Amino acid sequence: MGEARGSIANCFSTGDTPGNNGAIIGINTDGYISNCYHMKGEDKFSTLITSDFLASSQFVDQLNKETQTPCWQYVAGKGLPVLTTETNKYSLYALPCSDFSKNHFTIQGIALKDKTIGYGMEWKKETDSGWMRIASDTSSIINIKIENCLPGTSYTYRVVYAISEDGSQFYGNEQKAATLFDYAGSNIDPILIHDKDELWTLNQLVQQGYAFASQSVKLINDIDLQGKLWTPLNETFQGDFNGNQKTIYNMRIVVNDLFAGFIGVTFRNASIHDLSFRNAYVESTANTPKPFYNTGVGGIVGGNIGDGISIYNCSFHGTVKGGYLVGGIIGDGGTSKEIRNCFAIADLSTDLIGEKKDTKAIGGIAGMGNITDSYFIGSISSSTSPYSCGGIAGYNQYAGSNNSYYSMTNTRKCP
Repeated sequence: MGEARGSIANCFSTGDTPGNNGAIIGINTDGYISNCYHMKGEDKFSTLITSDFLASSQFVDQLNKETQTPCWQYVAGKGLPVLTTETNKYSLYALPCSDFSKNHFTIQGIALKDKTIGYGMEWKKETDSGWMRIASDTSSIINIKIENCLPGTSYTYRVVYAISEDGSQFYGNEQKAATLFDYAGSNIDPILIHDKDELWTLNQLVQQGYAFASQSVKLINDIDLQGKLWTPLNETFQGDFNGNQKTIYNMRIVVNDLFAGFIGVTFRNASIHDLSFRNAYVESTANTPKPFYNTGVGGIVGGNIGDGISIYNCSFHGTVKGGYLVGGIIGDGGTSKEIRNCFAIADLSTDLIGEKKDTKAIGGIAGMGNITDSYFIGSISSSTSPYSCGGIAGYNQYAGSNNSYYSMTNTRKCP
């Protein structure tokens, strides 16, 4: 990988890279690299191994030690670990979509197997039950353009083909795609979000890399996410999220990422305002030895790095659990422009144990941030004594808290 900003885990590389490029990644920009290995070259983010160890069952055990479901298997005489799909003598992968617009997107896949009677791609509108199949005239690389799609709609796709001997159907991993909204995204013509399906479409577009830079998104109705796991909007999102005084109910986030919240982390001038969350649950299980200012878990925003996010007229009711900077509204708001006129009624905790277990900051509104005219009601607890904690801000390195109030009912391990 050229540059890492997300998570890379349980991987290995047998190739060589020229110059100063790393075997696993070239540049690490606040990425989380864990349990990775290389055979050639240099890489400070992974461990050098020998060809004998690469071919051993012990190495497979090492690769699988951090996975809930083992994805690597040992095959005698193979010389290196293989993915579980490959032990069934096929390789089948759906790749992230590209070339998406308001009414089409292109999907790609790889299907490798001898003596097959066909390759293809299946796709469907995410809310539909039946799949539509398009056959491919290639033997390995599938590249299919899906046209006449609905604007602002989520789709699911996967690679499929049949084994010739008995006609058995095999399916690759499912991927998500979305078409662009049929709105300009300006203040005059904002992108309108009417229901949970359109909110999920927004999510998929952000995950695909669409930034919504200088665009405005506006909620039209209250939305019930019904406890379905929500993937935090990542640093790609650079727009204005106008909650329009609406409420999102029953958001549930459980991730193993350094940042977690409705918006995970932002690097640009994003803003979120006039939005409430009720019966929400946010948890990050990431347990990293990185310094605490590189993590953040919050009810609405995980963290901010760079130019600064604005959060105002927002509220959060629920639970937040996570790593080293935890807040009811935002985890790491150290370089935020403003956190204003917000309140949280929440149970906050940092129950992770790591190498930096004493460098935690927990705040009712923010683990760290510039806070005004806000209040917190709830509990704050930690399995170990935090670096600092407070009813409004856990730690203020860059700014202060003004005209803000709190009432805490439980302060386990919080001085």
